Amino acid sequence: MILGNPKAILFYMGVLPGFFDLTGLTRSDILATIAVSIVVPLFGNFFFALFVDRARRLLTSPTALRRTNLVAGSMLIFVGLAIPFI
Repeated sequence: MILGNPKAILFYMGVLPGFFDLTGLTRSDILATIAVSIVVPLFGNFFFALFVDRARRLLTSPTALRRTNLVAGSMLIFVGLAIPFI
């Protein structure tokens, strides 16, 4: 999955060789790099999914929806009133 990401490809093909002498890497170095490259994004995605779940639960309550609509409506009114003066 990570290797399909263009940023990851640029990192592994362009930046990573600048940090390591690729001719001196051993099999264990390569395995450690692969393990870190799997574990770090995996935990990052887990934490992001947890955050999104908590945000969804918070924002779908009737009280939160009402507050969100009031704030968004107020901001739209403010922008509408401010446009003639800009």
